[in-house]
Amino acid sequence: MKASNSGLVGRMCVALSALVVSVGCEEMESSPLAGLAVSGSPPVPAPIQYTLTVATDMPAAAVEIDERGVVSRCPRQPGTACELRYLGNETLTLTATAPAGSRFDRWSGCEVSGNATVVIRMPQRDIECRAHFFPFDDGFDVSVLPERVVTAPGVMATARLTLERGSNFAAVPIDFRLIDPPAGISLIAPAAGVSADSAALALNVPAGAAPGHYLLTLGAEAQNRLGQAVARTVRLAVDVTNAGKFYVSVDTPTLSISPGASCRLTTFVHREIEFQDPVDFTASPLPPGVSASFDPDPSVGNTELTLTADAQAPFGEHETVVAGHAGSRQSTATLRLAVTAARDSCASGNFALPPTLEDFAISVSPSSVTLAQGEITAVDLVIDRSSGYLGEVFFTVTGAPPGTFAKFDPATPTFGNSKRLILLTSPTATPGSYPINITATGGGRMHPAWLDLDITANPLVSCGQAAIADSFASATGASAPPDAILEVSSRDLQSAAKTYLAFDAGAEIDPAFDKVEFVIGLYSNDWAPADPDDNRSILVYGITDNRDWDLTSIPEATLDWNNAPKNNPASPYQFLDSGSTPAESARVLGSFAVEPDHVRGKLYRVDVTDYVRWALGRNATYSGFATRDTDGILTFMLGNNRVTSIGSSDYTRFYPRESAATTCEQPHLEVYR
Repeated sequence: MKASNSGLVGRMCVALSALVVSVGCEEMESSPLAGLAVSGSPPVPAPIQYTLTVATDMPAAAVEIDERGVVSRCPRQPGTACELRYLGNETLTLTATAPAGSRFDRWSGCEVSGNATVVIRMPQRDIECRAHFFPFDDGFDVSVLPERVVTAPGVMATARLTLERGSNFAAVPIDFRLIDPPAGISLIAPAAGVSADSAALALNVPAGAAPGHYLLTLGAEAQNRLGQAVARTVRLAVDVTNAGKFYVSVDTPTLSISPGASCRLTTFVHREIEFQDPVDFTASPLPPGVSASFDPDPSVGNTELTLTADAQAPFGEHETVVAGHAGSRQSTATLRLAVTAARDSCASGNFALPPTLEDFAISVSPSSVTLAQGEITAVDLVIDRSSGYLGEVFFTVTGAPPGTFAKFDPATPTFGNSKRLILLTSPTATPGSYPINITATGGGRMHPAWLDLDITANPLVSCGQAAIADSFASATGASAPPDAILEVSSRDLQSAAKTYLAFDAGAEIDPAFDKVEFVIGLYSNDWAPADPDDNRSILVYGITDNRDWDLTSIPEATLDWNNAPKNNPASPYQFLDSGSTPAESARVLGSFAVEPDHVRGKLYRVDVTDYVRWALGRNATYSGFATRDTDGILTFMLGNNRVTSIGSSDYTRFYPRESAATTCEQPHLEVYR
């Protein structure tokens, strides 16, 4: 591998031996993750399932629902809703995909969020998740930095607006206005008719403005080339400091809470030097089913606000006023509280910026980097503490494209003045330009920085696989292709196919790694012409009870439908004792979706880091059967999620180790360290 700053990070790829097993039986209607009932055992009551309705407001838009690795795509037909059934408290990941020329806007129903991917916890009732989109080619989007500013009565509040314009919207003038502003606060700039890609935001805060914490909504409006009205909004939190004795703020203007959860946030009391009186707190109005308590109350310093939602709290978005009372004086802060199905309850924007705290700044050097596929580099993050902040600084990074691994060195927060960000691109990373967002937080302050990453093609890159098992791929069964291409299908048992792959992790993988991905390349989509409107999930399993496919005891040439580990001979797609918890010996590691339009050479990746860590004795709780894989042989198994066949060509085929256009298309593990 080509590398700059050698010795920082490495990538290793390891090969495998593989086999397709094909034989026969009848179709079954159970889930691919379901276990088998024990003969003679009493019937088990069917678990209660609830309906999740998924819909979009654009006909060509789509939503993927990931249930612990099993991916469903909705709607199946453009412009229609679809209904799925899940157990209560099931964790689901929903990802909305916008059609060409459009952009994701927000979710409604199950979650109040502007992120295209959201993780929800299915409640014990029926719900609907609706994804909203807006046309972008003939429109625009707007954002603001910083997202929170601190000012005082009589002092103007300032920020910066960034305008992202669609391809048919260049230089179209945009008008701005404050929507329902608090008394006295008004918009100074930008003026009407903004045609640039950025603009200064200035707010008038008069001398008589009431101190408090305000969540303002700025509206942007324009008319596109088709004569259509286009409107977008952006939120800005403004703290007006108290020119009197004290004022109150909360550490976030927005908070997401799910039914049955409790969330804690800090309420800051900012005092003049001579003011030491206790402050009592209230929070109202509260959403139905949500209660609030303060500790300590009354408070001389800051206090903790605990919000608790009962299990039946209805979904919705509400405004709650947090008020501090000291005699005849009062100060308030506004909290926008969303009761949602979010699994990550208590998620917030975290705009805690007490004006009395010292500050810091960060910068990136260099601010732009060019990397070829398969290369590594590092940039320096410089912390400027000249404004007095001496505490810990925490870093996060978002926006790294698929196939790019980013980590901080060291990974821990720092009291120093610098940090290194290491970037590693895989051989299959997609060339292009990507903005990487780096966020530094500390002492209640949050500061963003940007790194421009350009990934270029590298024709000389190779996966560099090392032979693990001295074996060759072979196939059995009437449907086996002549060149031993790996197959997965759910046809009748005379021609169904499952794939087995063997890795010698103990011999080939150094325990000092950060991440391991299983990679496999598509050979053909045989089923697609018969079912062009559907897709299928390929589930990747690993064995966690040390009963691997050991090549010394079961050579590849002798592996068949009946002696293959964990194979269910009564099912064309299932494995015995399979599931996604430590109690199952055939553990679901993840899945990938094969779309009808995917072509030969398409690569699929599944993160198997936790499984490999278990195999090497570094993740003992991953399996209920063993603390590690004692022989180092890892057995990966591929099965379909389909119960029935769609016809005689119901196959998804992948490259084996022995035959591929490039080494990267062969099944292998990519190890990042």
